[in-house]
Amino acid sequence: MTVYVLGLNYEKGAGGMTYLWSRTQSKAGRFIIPHSDNEWVPYRNIRFEHGGLLSYGATAKGGRLTSKTKSELLKLWFLSEPSEKYSRDVVGSFSKLLHDMPLCSEKLKNAITTLDENTFEFLEIENVWDESHNCPIDGGPFFMANLLIRADAWDKEKSEIVPLKRPDGTSYNAVSISRCVVDGSQVPESGIWRDSLTNTVLCTQKYRDFLITAGCRGWSFTEVPVTNGK
Repeated sequence: MTVYVLGLNYEKGAGGMTYLWSRTQSKAGRFIIPHSDNEWVPYRNIRFEHGGLLSYGATAKGGRLTSKTKSELLKLWFLSEPSEKYSRDVVGSFSKLLHDMPLCSEKLKNAITTLDENTFEFLEIENVWDESHNCPIDGGPFFMANLLIRADAWDKEKSEIVPLKRPDGTSYNAVSISRCVVDGSQVPESGIWRDSLTNTVLCTQKYRDFLITAGCRGWSFTEVPVTNGK
């Protein structure tokens, strides 16, 4: 079995592109720290069925986005600045931050749901804007992809997992990408999952091949060792 950590491909020409949330159709409306206590801020207030972004429940169980979160996200603009203008199947990628959810084209969304309709929750996003070329990003409509699958799949004896504290006093676990090993016996049938201890998103070779064929240009796949795998 071969397993990969998913991320954004920052190499020139690889197609990776980030996005940010804005109150308006330009970066002038972006959310800047310190955030106001009197408004809904996505980087702080996104909530899942099992808790907010920094909660144990969201890390371990995740779940679907709350109705409040969906309604607030739909009020925002999703802005990017691609250097090249062409049709995209993905905008953004996955990271250890729970608010960092990629956007997928309808073609990619349909491919994923045909494979398994319970792996992701998709939320259609209308306001996806290309600031570099002053137009909607080519390839829409786009759907935010919330990965629902959680699994505790690190081989604890062979992985370096360190508990850390945030400035606000909350805690989280970080894994060293240079010293991490997946327990193949704990890999879920879905083939893609978010680790329930460290928030890392991983997938199998089979799922990686499926994503690439379906159009995931701009995502990176970093292989990690596996024990107890088939």
